[in-house]
Amino acid sequence: MWIAVLTTAINDALGGDNYLTRQTARRWFQHGGRSFELVCDLANFNPDFVRQKILQAIAVIDTQPSLPVHVRRLPGRPPRQKAALTVLTRA
Repeated sequence: MWIAVLTTAINDALGGDNYLTRQTARRWFQHGGRSFELVCDLANFNPDFVRQKILQAIAVIDTQPSLPVHVRRLPGRPPRQKAALTVLTRA
C-alpha cells in the first residue's frame, strides 16, 4: 500500500495534470519531513535515495520539457515494486 502512495506522488510530481497537485507533490519530495520519511520507510525505500532520484527527474523535466520520458525499473527491486520508484532516461 505504501508503494502506491509513493507511486501516486511520483506521478503527480513528474506529470500531474493539475498545476497545484504537481507543485504540492514536488514540495513533498523537497521538504516532506517526517511524513515523507515515514512513507519511504513503510514502502521499504531509502528516503534520501528517493528524494535524490525524484529531484533529478524533476530537474530534467523542467529544463527539457519536450524530452521523451521512458520509465524503467530500478535494478535489484522485486517485480512487485517495479512501478514504485522510477528513473527517467532518454529515448
